[in-house]
Amino acid sequence: MNSSVAVRFAFVPPSMPGRRVAITTIDNLHIYTHKGTRFFKAGFNEDKKLYEHIYLHQADCALEDGFKDAAMDENALTLKDT
Repeated sequence: MNSSVAVRFAFVPPSMPGRRVAITTIDNLHIYTHKGTRFFKAGFNEDKKLYEHIYLHQADCALEDGFKDAAMDENALTLKDT
């Protein structure tokens, strides 16, 4: 999901827990998928009478430079839907 925060590009990774905010540059962010953890399945499920598309994998995020980021705990935020 793409959006913006303070008129800047924002990316919300699907595996980000809670309502945490972490800020860094794109070139500082690294996403690693663990070898042998990818699973893909697509096809019609006769039991459920629907088409299923499943993609699972185990991934981690890391920063190249740990001093080139900022973060905020979700308990310190008050978010409102607009």
